[in-house]
Amino acid sequence: MKSGHRTRFAWRRCHSIDANRAAISLARAVVEATCKDKGFENGNLKSKIDKLHDDKWISELTRDSAHAVREFGNDMAHGDFVQPVTGEETELVLRLMYEVLDETYEKRARVLEAQQRHAARKASQQGSLTAQVNAV
Repeated sequence: MKSGHRTRFAWRRCHSIDANRAAISLARAVVEATCKDKGFENGNLKSKIDKLHDDKWISELTRDSAHAVREFGNDMAHGDFVQPVTGEETELVLRLMYEVLDETYEKRARVLEAQQRHAARKASQQGSLTAQVNAV
């Protein structure tokens, strides 16, 4: 994730100083950067998240998580500061942001690694079997 990489970690500083609105705004920016990184650059964030789901990058549940981050972030982005944002709400939004990141990037990487390790194991077993047959 190009532009979102630095943004993804800036929320920590905001959250650590109780800048909850800023942390939620950055979480929203991370979700948008994730969509853009996967090629969904046109339209509003709602449509980008839906496209991320439609193209099977994220599940329906994770899509709903992304929309929750978007909705909280929209309140910050559009100046709807009627009620204060609690630390608990911020923690929730950040956890939802991580679910989006995990499913889009981390989970795929873990599955690919498992598939590669399994293929290497099979190839190694096949090589050992072939060597045993040739030795007989």
